Amino acid sequence: MKTLFLASTLLLGTLASGCMQDYLNQTDKELKALETRMSEDYLKQNIVIGKTTEPEIRNLYGKPMFETGGSGNTLMADRIWTYSVRFVEFNQGLELGVKRKTTRSLVFSFKNGVVSSYNFSSH
Repeated sequence: MKTLFLASTLLLGTLASGCMQDYLNQTDKELKALETRMSEDYLKQNIVIGKTTEPEIRNLYGKPMFETGGSGNTLMADRIWTYSVRFVEFNQGLELGVKRKTTRSLVFSFKNGVVSSYNFSSH
């Protein structure tokens, strides 16, 4: 009985670690894609004020960290979505292991379901 339990535990552990590795690889790939989509160049080339829709933004960036409604003022946005991601990069040069942290933030304003403006910051 102990042998069967041990064998089952080892098998499950091996399968889980393989699945976890696949998940981590997928996550790394998705983070790299997100990092690209959260660049100023990508925004300039792919987000068109007055044309890009809420579903298109959600498809590109996922669920926003913060989502607020507008003030009801016809000149103001209907909705505001905020995204913020911290990327950590390891130096590949002479100072191996040194981390560089970058936080990128995007704030999209929508009017009638389309992007009325956006703000990008990186620090």
